[in-house]
Amino acid sequence: MRSDQVNGVDPSDEISFVLELLQSPAVPDSVPCSSASSRVQKMLDQLSCEDSLPSLNPSSTSDKRQKREVEEDCFKKMAEQYECGICYEIMHDPVQVTPCLHAFCAGCLSSWFNKQKDCPSCRKEVSTAAKGFQIKSAIEMLLTAKPEFKRDPSELAKLDDQSMFTRDVYVVEKPVAEPLP
Repeated sequence: MRSDQVNGVDPSDEISFVLELLQSPAVPDSVPCSSASSRVQKMLDQLSCEDSLPSLNPSSTSDKRQKREVEEDCFKKMAEQYECGICYEIMHDPVQVTPCLHAFCAGCLSSWFNKQKDCPSCRKEVSTAAKGFQIKSAIEMLLTAKPEFKRDPSELAKLDDQSMFTRDVYVVEKPVAEPLP
C-alpha cells in the first residue's frame, strides 16, 4: 500500500468523488464504489447538499461562484459532522464509546474519564471506548480536501499527551460504590 493511501484508498480519488457528487445530484456511473466512497456518498445524502445545487452554467462566472459557495457550505456541514462534543473542534484521534456510539477526541475523552465514566453527550453509562478508524479516515480525507480546517499542531500534541487510549479497545471500569453506613 502506498504511504499516501488511507485504508487502501487514495485520498485524491475520494476528493474527486466528493467534488463530482457536488457537481451533479446523480452519482455518475464512472465513479467507483469503494466502501469509503459509499460512506462519503451517504454522508452527502444526509447533508442534503445536492438539493442545494441549482442547474449551473459552467461558463458563467456567477454560476462558478455559486458552485464554490455551495461546495464550501457542504464541506462546512461535513466538518460539523466530525466535531468533538467536548472541545467542539474537528476530532483528533477519534474514539467512539458504546453503547451510544458517540465519538470524541481521544485526549478530550481521556480528560472527561478522569472525572466521570459516562458519555459526555447523552450521559449513558459507557462500557467500552474504541478507536474510530473509519471516522479518522473520513476526517483525514476531509482535511486533505480542506487543509484550512486543520487544527494547530501544538494543540494536537497536547491532545496526544492527554490520551489514555493506547489500545484499540478500552474497557471502562465501573466506579466502585462506597458501602452504605
